[in-house]
Amino acid sequence: MNCKYCNEPLHLEDGVYVDNTSGDCCTGNKETGENENQIHIPMDNEHEPGTLAQFINDVGITLETVRINGRPDITGDDWSNDARHWRVTLIRLRTSALASRKRLSLYFSQGSAHTVPPTVTDVLSCLADDASSVENAGGFDEWCSELGYDTDSRKAERTFKATQSQARKLEKFLGEELYDRLVNHTERD
Repeated sequence: MNCKYCNEPLHLEDGVYVDNTSGDCCTGNKETGENENQIHIPMDNEHEPGTLAQFINDVGITLETVRINGRPDITGDDWSNDARHWRVTLIRLRTSALASRKRLSLYFSQGSAHTVPPTVTDVLSCLADDASSVENAGGFDEWCSELGYDTDSRKAERTFKATQSQARKLEKFLGEELYDRLVNHTERD
């Protein structure tokens, strides 16, 4: 059997992979000390963009959800009154590259037509889209123009700042390279 990333043969001893992986990839380059996440996750434009499902699997992200009645950060407008609100926690599982699990907790809302809790794909897709909107805008005015907000609106300014803050938290949770991969090099629906 070969590594799913570098196609190098995996080594077995008595039916156990000696690189201590789940059996589908190698641990990395012993000469440089790079681990599997550092050398196998594509970070540049030379690679085809992967899917969000591949990203979630590669990085080892899971989700916990708790239904809540409302959000303290949203005032009662018509949409939020009818929406389904959640407190979600994204969890990066412990790996050889990550000494301990990392968590990112935030509020997440769905329109009233949604009847099931959000999935990790739902949450990461929305977070990546939001982060992309602020990363690719030249500033507040351009962001407003792209999304149809009025530049004189204080609500739009609060939304822009909240989206920027959320993007920074996502970057801290993932790290700079994985954040770039998610926001700029991962196909999302």
